[in-house]
Amino acid sequence: MESLDELSRHEFLARLNLALPELYLAALRLPTRFEDDEDPPEGISDEESWNLFQRVQSKLGDADSYVVIFDPWDKAEEPVVASLADDVANIYRDLKAVLADERAERSAWDWRFAFTNHWGHHATNALNATHWLLHSSAHWIDPDE
Repeated sequence: MESLDELSRHEFLARLNLALPELYLAALRLPTRFEDDEDPPEGISDEESWNLFQRVQSKLGDADSYVVIFDPWDKAEEPVVASLADDVANIYRDLKAVLADERAERSAWDWRFAFTNHWGHHATNALNATHWLLHSSAHWIDPDE
């Protein structure tokens, strides 16, 4: 995220497409038992998260919005419009404090909890969206963009 402004839209999407499954796999490998006597780490502020969202949304342009079904097992659920920029900002916000925290066990618990209850959903939806943008001729993002 720190190099967002230097990347083309295609480069950003390609890096995101590579990073998402790595993050997801790392979260799956976290232990499930942790010490619970420490305070959770602090995340980024609402303002920082909003600024990041706006920067990513600007980078993505017309590739930001996509359609998603949140619960694939709920056959009555209607698709909704989602935002790739929102996915990225939420994932970054959840992980920023955890990755910066030096208390490995507590950080692992925070990361696992956030993954299970929040950013894991954003990651799977974003991975699907970036896959379509990079590998589908119908939605392909030109590498020169």
